[in-house]
Amino acid sequence: MYVNNKKIETVDEFKYLGIMLSKKATKPDKILKARLNAAKRSFYSICTNCRIVGITNVKVKLLLVNALVRSVLLYGCILYACMSDVQTTLTPANGLFAQVEIFYRRMLRWIFQQKYDTRRSMLYFISN
Repeated sequence: MYVNNKKIETVDEFKYLGIMLSKKATKPDKILKARLNAAKRSFYSICTNCRIVGITNVKVKLLLVNALVRSVLLYGCILYACMSDVQTTLTPANGLFAQVEIFYRRMLRWIFQQKYDTRRSMLYFISN
């Protein structure tokens, strides 16, 4: 392909919105897994820095998680939605969505300083 008499290079893969796309079909689950891993890295970094600095305020933690973790997790979600078959992707059998739910509850437990077993707490019912 030429534009202004210059040849345009074709590549096998490239990064778009922080997601690697390739000539081969990029699986939507691979995109979601990459987003989840990036969000986990961001979350654990926030946890470490808050512990070092001594931040325990719930409002501050909530703002940090919303600004720095949730935005990372949702970045490129439109691309994910366009590339996936909604009926098969959103089924409960899809383990990645279960991992996202578990990760989200882990963040809520950290923010509100809940113990690990929160099935009987109000937090569990609100997040469901």
